[in-house]
Amino acid sequence: MERCVAYHITISDSHIYMAPRYIKITSNDGFVFVVPREAALVSETWRRMLSSESYIESETGELYLDHSAEILSYIIDYLFYNLNYKDTVGQTDKEFKIPPELALQVLVAADYLNV
Repeated sequence: MERCVAYHITISDSHIYMAPRYIKITSNDGFVFVVPREAALVSETWRRMLSSESYIESETGELYLDHSAEILSYIIDYLFYNLNYKDTVGQTDKEFKIPPELALQVLVAADYLNV
């Protein structure tokens, strides 16, 4: 089986760095999300991990997180929500809804990921 991976190429001072265009995010219960790099970089924590040469994640484009797939799905939905509505502060009727029973868990994960 062939593996097809798209890369974003960045040229720094002394070398060429090829970053994957899509990030693979794996939850603690084994569910895998494939997210465009642009969306993943909304999270300051992920941005640092994916942009620094000192983290293996910057080379592999894979993140393993200690959050359930249910919680990560809300975080990832918010990353896309943020990308779509970041320039429309106070101008959108679109509300980002989280069920009350998951609100605390999503808040803790969002705080950790700095989104």
